[in-house]
Amino acid sequence: GDRVTVAYTAEHASLSIARSTAEDIGSAAARRLLASRRLSLVLDLDHTLLHATDDPRAEAAVRVLDARATAAAGLLSPGAPPAHHTGIHPIHLPGLPQPMYVKHRPGLGHFLAAASRRFELHIYTMGTRPYADAIARLIDPTKELFSGRITSRDDFTEGQLNQKKLRHLFPCDDSMVLIVDDREDVWLDGGQTTVPNLIRARPYEYFRGLHEAYNRTAAGLVEAQPVAGDQAQELSPHLLQLVAKWSEEDENDRGYLGRLTELLREVHEKFFAQIAEHKENNGADVKIIVNAMRARTLRGCRLAFSRVFPVTEQPATTHAWSLARRLGAECDETLRLVTT
Repeated sequence: GDRVTVAYTAEHASLSIARSTAEDIGSAAARRLLASRRLSLVLDLDHTLLHATDDPRAEAAVRVLDARATAAAGLLSPGAPPAHHTGIHPIHLPGLPQPMYVKHRPGLGHFLAAASRRFELHIYTMGTRPYADAIARLIDPTKELFSGRITSRDDFTEGQLNQKKLRHLFPCDDSMVLIVDDREDVWLDGGQTTVPNLIRARPYEYFRGLHEAYNRTAAGLVEAQPVAGDQAQELSPHLLQLVAKWSEEDENDRGYLGRLTELLREVHEKFFAQIAEHKENNGADVKIIVNAMRARTLRGCRLAFSRVFPVTEQPATTHAWSLARRLGAECDETLRLVTT
């Protein structure tokens, strides 16, 4: 009969089951979530919740940050390395000669705590299984937030192709599922041009000038180039200038996760308002809610895509045109009196 491949949390592997079984499991999960007034939220890691570097020079860069923090504060509270005060943590993975450094996005702890009150949280990352587990231990040491709901690139064949499939987690019904990710393209499935469940995060980058552990624009994983021992301990003047700006530029991101929390809260409230109105999950769908909220952005605007694209390209077929329409704008190929 018809079968589907799903994530098997207990073993961090995939499992093929009958679709009817998947539907029964999905229905039971939906009833459980509705009873607790929660939805499902699938979270990406890199460039969404954090930034990671596997650059051998990272350790020296962190020492520079430590020295500056110590000098600025005069005396830091004992018991923790200075870098921990800014959300930077080393993690040790098999096969790496030096630690990887991870920087939490500002406000990450508060974001996860607030989200867990309204959502059942999942991690879905293009990182490897050891990396996913190490990050989970770092951001959820008590295992209360994710409870093993962690999917990595190693769990499905698509992961090796830098693709994510929501149907592996929710094979039958995704009407109660939101995704937060800095990339939409990795989620496109079966000819999709958009992912209506997805709220696209503003990409987060902290370790500017160092090699990224997971490059968001690469087709696959790109390993850091070896650096000689002396070079790993000495930073170039240009890199020192970048390091000096890391914390300052990070301030520009402060508050972003707070705004994302409010957006998720609004989706949650609208969904359960519809449930209350109909007395059951009859047509309530986060995809419809998110699309309606997205369309408020440029509602009432009329945009002209004149002399924007090459003459050989049809404006109506471009990503920019499609995005403007998703954001609620009316679009024309030439300037008109009604153009905004």
